[in-house]
Amino acid sequence: MKHFVGFLDILGTKDMVARGQFSDLHALDFSGAVVVAAAKFSKARFAVFSDCIVFSLPTDHLLDLPALLSTLFENWISDGMLVRGGLAVGEIRWVDYEIDHEFAQLKNLSFARVYGQALSEAVEIEKSSGPGALVFASDEATELLVQAIPDGGLRLSSNVLRWFKWENLDAWIGTMDIYLEHSESSQAKRHIQATRRSLTLFREQKPNE
Repeated sequence: MKHFVGFLDILGTKDMVARGQFSDLHALDFSGAVVVAAAKFSKARFAVFSDCIVFSLPTDHLLDLPALLSTLFENWISDGMLVRGGLAVGEIRWVDYEIDHEFAQLKNLSFARVYGQALSEAVEIEKSSGPGALVFASDEATELLVQAIPDGGLRLSSNVLRWFKWENLDAWIGTMDIYLEHSESSQAKRHIQATRRSLTLFREQKPNE
């Protein structure tokens, strides 16, 4: 079965760590949003490592994808955390082992065994895409989604998926304005400006009520 596969990464972590501005709270806020999503979307699977997550969702549950993304991003951005994602569709393997439960007693061990074509593609999309707290997607993933949910993505120079609820769009644009006003990092401002531009383009194409 094919899956939507996402690879998402906090923007600016290296710079924040170098300046001593990344803390346990960032790691907890980042993973906390994933816990919320995992509780809501039982057909999806998630793994968190450092400032990255991997998730997969079967394509026959594609109607859950916009809500899954909004659960993650609206939590992250509410906490002032900018995250960029790459999303592909295809094969992914989560390797489970019948005696994994026995490893729970090893408090110095944690793992997620995951690999596959779609994961490799999602990582490459995330790494090679432009600035912004956005979800960039492959052509195939975008086509599958917008066939079912026409307002689920924009076809720009790169495909961008909608991570917000429509009723919150204006509030998120206002949030970007606030973040831009108070940001002291030129790198962060670049990402905030790109995010705002994308949100504005979505607003211009908002479906009629």
